[in-house]
Amino acid sequence: MRDYTNKITEMAEDGSISWETIAREALERMSEDEVESMCVECDWITPDDFDDEDEDEDDFNDDEDEDDEEDDLSPDFDGPEYDEPEDEESEGDSISW
Repeated sequence: MRDYTNKITEMAEDGSISWETIAREALERMSEDEVESMCVECDWITPDDFDDEDEDEDDFNDDEDEDDEEDDLSPDFDGPEYDEPEDEESEGDSISW
């Protein structure tokens, strides 16, 4: 018997919880393959609905994770650190601090 399914459906129907909340929580817990299967089986979304650019973007984002640049993206990141020039009297191409 599907006690929890029946109870949550009853709660949604009487307004105790929203269908949107149920859907969001279910989607968060499902794997991407499970979401894809559901979308295809229900004819909501098909693999043809995605163009090649989306796949390329996903590949690019996966590569970023491997670069381990997480610290560079944190809100506390102030930019790259530069060493102060040892000879402050020299001018030209060096940066003065």
